[in-house]
Amino acid sequence: MNGLREHGRQFNDGRYELFKNPVKHDGDPGREQHHYPTAAALSA
Repeated sequence: MNGLREHGRQFNDGRYELFKNPVKHDGDPGREQHHYPTAAALSA
């Protein structure tokens, strides 16, 4: 079990879970709530 946990640690940074990245996928109300820039500001 410890070997499996060690192997899984390399994936803890979220690079394979892009759908959970609110900066890229959140709407403007969610961005405002979390103090992220708006979608228009990111595309500029």
